[in-house]
Amino acid sequence: MISTAARIGRAVIAALSLVVIATSAMAQDGEAWLRTALTEVRNLQLQPECFAGLQARSIHVLGVADSAAILDEASQIEILGQLSAMFSRETRLRVTKADTFSFIATSTLDRGPQRQQEITDLMHRADRADITLVVQPYRAHGGRVDAEVRLWARGGEDQEVRCTPSFLVSIPVADPRCVDAFERAMQLGTSAALESFLLFFPDCPQVGEAQQAIALKRNVERQTACQDAFSDAVRANTAEAFGAFMEEHADCGLAGTAREMLARLEAEEARRAEEARRIESEMREARRRADEEARLRAEAEAAAERRRQELEEAARRQRDIEEAVRRQREAEEAARQQALLRPPPTRWQPAPTYCFVHDVRPPDDWLALRTQPSTRSGSRLRKLPSGTRLEMLGERNGNWHRVRIDDGTVGWVSWATARWIRC
Repeated sequence: MISTAARIGRAVIAALSLVVIATSAMAQDGEAWLRTALTEVRNLQLQPECFAGLQARSIHVLGVADSAAILDEASQIEILGQLSAMFSRETRLRVTKADTFSFIATSTLDRGPQRQQEITDLMHRADRADITLVVQPYRAHGGRVDAEVRLWARGGEDQEVRCTPSFLVSIPVADPRCVDAFERAMQLGTSAALESFLLFFPDCPQVGEAQQAIALKRNVERQTACQDAFSDAVRANTAEAFGAFMEEHADCGLAGTAREMLARLEAEEARRAEEARRIESEMREARRRADEEARLRAEAEAAAERRRQELEEAARRQRDIEEAVRRQREAEEAARQQALLRPPPTRWQPAPTYCFVHDVRPPDDWLALRTQPSTRSGSRLRKLPSGTRLEMLGERNGNWHRVRIDDGTVGWVSWATARWIRC
C-alpha cells in the first residue's frame, strides 16, 4: 500500500507541474519583445553591406533614457541582462553590455540635433562592437514600458556606422512596489495575502512565484483537509463516514485507502448482519420451542386440573349418596321404632311374605339392594348373597320389588330372572 507521505508528495508534484505550465505561458508572453529583438538582429546580420562585406562577430547592449521616472534601476539592469543573456544563448556573437542605462538631457520624444548628438556621444563611448543595440524607453503604462530599439551596424577599417534600423517593443517591467508587496504577502503566508498581491500587482515578475506559492498552499490545505477528514472517518470507523469522505475528497491521495477500508467495513457489516439474522432465527426457533413446551405444559396442567375436579366431583357425589343412605336409614329406623311403639291393629292383617335370594352366579354372585327401582338412578345399599331373607313389602315397579332385609334396611331388588329369588 502506498504511504500517505508518498501520496501527498505526488499531489504536490502534480500541483507544481500545473504551476510550471502556467508560469511558462506567462514567460512566453513576457519574452515576445526579446524574440522580436533577436529576429531584427539576425535580419541585420544577413545584410553584408552593413558590415563592409564582413561578418558581424560582436554586439554591445546599451540603454538610454531621458528620465529615471520611467524605469527604476532594477528594471534597467533586468532589461540589459535579459538581452545579453538571450544573445549569448541564441547567437554566436560576442556579447558585452552596459551596467545600467545612461541618461541624456533631452526628451525621448525629441528628434532634434541635440538629442542625436547626445546619443552619438554615447555610441562613441560605448564598446566598438560590430552591432550596438540601444534601448530607448519613452512611455510606461500598465506594468509595461514602450521602447524604441535602435541598431547601429559598423564595418570597415574606420568602423563607420553603415546601417541604423529601429523597431518598437513593449517590455514588461515590474512595479517598484512589487518586491515589498511580495515579501509582505510571503511573510503573512496565507493564500488570501498572496491572492491580494496578484490582484493589485498582476504585472510583477513575482506573479509566477506567487501563483506557485498559492498552488502549494492550496494543495497543502487540501491535503491537510484530506488527512483531517480521513482521521475523522477512521475515528468514526463506519461505512457512512468513509462514504462521505470519498464523496467530498474524491481526488485525495487517501481515497484508495478509504475505499479499501470501506470495502472491509461493508464486508464486516454484511457478516454481522448475517450473524444477526442467524441469531434472530435461532432465537425465534427457541421461542417457538419454549411456546410449544409452555402450551403442552398448560394442556397437561389443564388436564390434571380437570381430572382433579372430576375426582372431587365423584367424591362429592359419593358423599351425597352416603349422606342420603344415612338419612334414609335413620328415617327407616325411626319409622321402625315408631311402629314398634304403635299398638297392634285390632283388625286382622295377613302375615308377611318372605322370600330368599336363591341362585345368583358369578361374576356377580350377589343381588343388589338399591335405593331406587333402577340401575341408572339411586345407589346400591347392600350386596345380598344367596340365602338372604327378603320381606316382600308388596310394592312393585316392573321387575323391581320393594323388600326389607333382616337388619331393617328397605330397598329395591331386581327379579328379572326367576332363579334369582325363591319364595
